[in-house]
Amino acid sequence: MKKILQSLIFFLAGVLSVQAQTLLGTIPGGGSPGKETIIKFTLTNAVPVLSNIGSKSVNKLQQLSFTARATDSDRPASVLMFTLAHPSSGNFPAGATISSSGVFSWIPNAAQGSATYRVIIRVSDFSNTDEEEIEISVAEASKSVKSAIISALLLPPEEPVGGGGGGSYVNIVPSFIKGADQVISEDAGAQSVSSWA
Repeated sequence: MKKILQSLIFFLAGVLSVQAQTLLGTIPGGGSPGKETIIKFTLTNAVPVLSNIGSKSVNKLQQLSFTARATDSDRPASVLMFTLAHPSSGNFPAGATISSSGVFSWIPNAAQGSATYRVIIRVSDFSNTDEEEIEISVAEASKSVKSAIISALLLPPEEPVGGGGGGSYVNIVPSFIKGADQVISEDAGAQSVSSWA
């Protein structure tokens, strides 16, 4: 019986994650006939440790995404939650978000280019916290990105050459054919002009 109680007490001491609480265990006999031994454990909650994140960079209008990670030595491990916080100085990246599981996401808008931002990424086990303040540099869109956007907006529709999904693509030049001259009447309301394409 004494060995069973000893094992139970040591098991509880090893797995409980309780902040500043005391576990008392009483072992009948205590190694001496007619006596009891009281064992006292003070259990503490381990502080979560945030893995290094480091500085980040991104072009404006493009998404910056990464996953923050942390470890916890409690057994069983405590539930961890991630949040963002404003730094003591510097520009906070307005619009940035982080999920409770640590997935960070931000798309700098057109007005947020050519600037540096700072944000605190914090992890908590609802008792202790760890955090890191990171710097995010936002650049203007590169010339290649700008050219691709302009081309997509200005070039005419494309059609495949060679058929199927493996054909190459060429630009279709728009065309216009003037038809015969038309006569319309003044103040006669809506009138159509046919044979033009």
